Formats: sequence, C-alpha cells, structure tokens
Amino acid sequence: MSGELPDTPVGRQAEWFLGHANAQGTGLTSDDVARHMWFPPPWEPVHSLERFREERPFTIAKVVAESPHRLTATLDYGDGKPWAVSLGVEEAGEHRIVSMQWARAIPDDVVIREAVPSDGPALNGLEVRAPMALGPETVTYDRGDDFLAFTRLMEDNVCWVGDAGGTLLGLACGALHRVRIGGEVYRAMLLHHVRVPREARGGGIFSAINMRVFGRYDDVREAAYGYTAVDNAAGMKLGGPGAWSFGLYRAVLACADLAGDPHGRPATPADAPAIAATLKACHGHGEVTLPYPAGSLAARLERAPDLYTWEYVLMGEGAVLGVWPARLRVTVDREGVPSSSTRAVVLDHGCLPGAEAELERLVGSWCARLRDAGHTEVTWLTSEGSPSYAMVERLAARMDPYLFRMSVPEPEGAVKRGLYVDAVYF
Repeated sequence: MSGELPDTPVGRQAEWFLGHANAQGTGLTSDDVARHMWFPPPWEPVHSLERFREERPFTIAKVVAESPHRLTATLDYGDGKPWAVSLGVEEAGEHRIVSMQWARAIPDDVVIREAVPSDGPALNGLEVRAPMALGPETVTYDRGDDFLAFTRLMEDNVCWVGDAGGTLLGLACGALHRVRIGGEVYRAMLLHHVRVPREARGGGIFSAINMRVFGRYDDVREAAYGYTAVDNAAGMKLGGPGAWSFGLYRAVLACADLAGDPHGRPATPADAPAIAATLKACHGHGEVTLPYPAGSLAARLERAPDLYTWEYVLMGEGAVLGVWPARLRVTVDREGVPSSSTRAVVLDHGCLPGAEAELERLVGSWCARLRDAGHTEVTWLTSEGSPSYAMVERLAARMDPYLFRMSVPEPEGAVKRGLYVDAVYF
C-alpha cells in the first residue's frame, strides 16, 4: 500500500523505526533501540542511535510488504534521489528488527530478479559492456553464452539482475560457504561478479541489487567478504568490510612458455582421501581455508562434471594439481593496444613437503595440455605466506594484486600463514 505501513509485526516496527528516523532520533535512547533492534556483534545499540541522528527528513513514497515479517519502504528526501530501506523482523517474540538494507530506489519499470541460465547471452553482453579499468589497462571478460557456468561449481550461490523490460542493467552475485579464520569456522558470504554497464551507473541499480544479495543470506551468514583489484580505482572507493593488512595475487602463467612433458595421472574417486590429505598438509595452516574431507571433495568434483571433475586433477608423487579449463576470453587494452588470451583456472592444488619439484612438473604437464586445447594462460591465486608462492611467482608472466576485504578481523600472525583462496569463490 503506497505510503502506508501495514498492521503487521514488520509494519509496526517500521512505524517505530521510520518515525524516529524522520525525527533524527530526538528523545531516543540506547535502551529504546535495544528493545526494537538486534544485530550480531560488533553492533551495539549506540551505533544505530548515531545513525538516527544523522538521518534527513523524508516522506514515505511507497511501501511494499513482502510478508508479515519483511517490507521495503521508499523514502523521498525531496532531492530527486529516493532511497529504499528493507526491514526484516523476528518471526517470534518481540519481533525486533534483525535485518536492514539500504539502497537507492530504482524506477518502477526495473525489476530486480534472480538470474536464470537463459540469461547467459544477455549477461555476457552486459559484462562485455562493463570493462574493468585497472590502472593504465582496460580489461574485458567474455564468458560466452554459458555465462553462469561458474555458479554451478559453488555449493550455494545466487545471482540477481536488474531487468528493464528485457534489458539487463546490472548483475551481482553472492555465494555462501564455510571458511576457517584464526582457527574458527564461519559461514561466510562472498559478494562477487558485480557488473553495471556505464550507461546504467549512478541510477541506484548497484545498491538495489547489492541489497538483494545480502538480504538472501541475512539469516545464515556470519561473515561477509570480497576482493578488489588494487588497480581498480572505482572498486577501491566502494565501502564494505575492512581490508586486511595483506591481500593476494592472481598470478597469470603463460601456457606456451611453461609447457612440459606429460606427467602424473588423472585422479579417480579412489584418490579422494589422498587428495584431501595433501591439501590439508599443504594449506591447512592458511587463513580463509577449510580443507575438504574426502566426502565433500567428492561432492565438489562431481557437482558440475562438465566443468571440473576427477580427470581435471593430476596426481603426482606427493602433489596434486586441479585445473578448470574455463575458456575465459580476456582482452587487455593498454594505451590503445589490445591483446587477447584464453584462460584456465587453477583450483585444487598442493604438495607435501619436499614434493615442490613434483608440483612444478604437473604445472608443465597441465600447461601443455591447455595449450593444445586452445588456452593461452592459466591463473593461480596465491599470497606471500602460501607454500607455493615462491614457485608461482617465479613461473608467472604477471602478478595482479588484490585487496582482501573481510568482516572478520585479521587474526594475529595471519600474514605469515597466508591466504588459501579457493578460486571457485573469487
């Protein structure tokens, strides 16, 4: 009902919240806030009290009640730039506000919806229209018509798009999985593949889609994180979780330069315990990792066998190297001079102490295989504390630095342990 709040649990709390927001928190106390709102630590009622005092006067332009426990209100500030706030309340008890997302309001003819496989060609066109400016370079990715292939490798992922009558104006995805940080396991949400073409920027599309991504995992996520290319000036300006003191590198290895003799053998399901043990021995100390036990490793390798499965994992003596032949087409334009490549992605990898040379032989074997299949490059995620960092840095044609943003504070000694980043979640 436009401009009117429903007589429901969320409607009553919205009336309290919006009334005090419009009054800039006059007469409101931290105890009042605590009776009506609750969020996980490090939030405290005083934080929201400060936010009330910073609010500007508004009128309620529209209310969309999604359920008795969730609604979105559009707020008109009189400046031609309305905002939407989505509120969720507890389904029992005092019905406190437990979720809240703010986003720029978007035109009524733009629908925010979940992406579906048939969106693939349009999504690929959108990404091609949204190249990334990385310092002196402009990078364009072309994933082809099966644009959402990467989502099939993830355990729990959702992608939202802004759809204006069949024209896609933006994309943002979220994936939930477990990570271990400082010895503690968290259910963490990765915000990834955020794309808004130039012609749609500045109109609130990004914040509206972003709100849906975070809202999807509000009740289950314990952490949120993301990566930003250090050379991406626009991305570095965006808010989000605090950055750790160190990040990671996306190493780019040239297949033709590193191609070697065939080595190793394709893995089989019987190798799952050995693979899991090698990954744990190599990367078990790293932050943001959760080594796979044999059972979950099998699920990973059988989740999307057309993309990545047992035969894509090479086994050596004390070393493993899994590669997704992604056929990602990349065009890098540097000062008007373009160059193109086709990339694969290193996924599960590692070696036991003393088997570093064996891992490098597997790299050569894989590079020859990729070269013969039409790939020119393979990417490898690493950090300075990672066991394979020295080898990867030596082999790489380039090392692209990324900032690591994580809502969980950086544990003491993390820089020495390094990051073990699952490239599926990047």
